[in-house]
Amino acid sequence: MRLLLFVQILVLALAGLPGATAATLSITWSINLGGDVTHNGLLSASTNDQINLQWAGGHNVWRADGDCSQYPTLSAFQQGQGYLAISSSWPGQNPWQLPTPSVSTATKYCYACISHYSTMRFTLQVSPPAGSIVCIDENAGVL
Repeated sequence: MRLLLFVQILVLALAGLPGATAATLSITWSINLGGDVTHNGLLSASTNDQINLQWAGGHNVWRADGDCSQYPTLSAFQQGQGYLAISSSWPGQNPWQLPTPSVSTATKYCYACISHYSTMRFTLQVSPPAGSIVCIDENAGVL
């Protein structure tokens, strides 16, 4: 009986998880972002997803840890934890693949163009692939 209950819990947990297949997401990296994210939007992705930026000269990509809502100003963003340049200028190709951070739990990052901070930023929530987040313990069930 206990094994049957365990299997039922496992099936229900796995049914609620997103597929492990990788998705390709696209963002128009320009003032008033378009594509799979919009100005001040949230984009959810898995570490195995591909995120493509369609952009041209005059922009850059910087990142800080956390949700963009915690950075109301460019100065706050630039002082944010984990602040770093992803691409300081257009790399000369379209689409350009945005490196997706590798994470062990769902984690948020704020991406922004520092030249156009008020209109070009979004929060990326990255999660590990579905197959890597189910832990099974015979005493605790599905974690």
